[in-house]
Amino acid sequence: MADPLYFLVFCLVLILAATAHNLQSSEEGYISLVLSSKGVDFAEDVLINKAVSTIIPLQLPDIKKSVKSH
Repeated sequence: MADPLYFLVFCLVLILAATAHNLQSSEEGYISLVLSSKGVDFAEDVLINKAVSTIIPLQLPDIKKSVKSH
């Protein structure tokens, strides 16, 4: 499964390429890209979760098994 971060980077590169093409072209054709609010929310959630997981690594204390005798 592809990492959602790679998908986001790919989308950004596509937007930049389309924008650069539109600035250099004098033709009537345009490439439009519409991001829905759900897509933006998804990207935000993915980036926040990725940032939190890299900043705060999961560290559990060592748990030792003990036996109580009565």
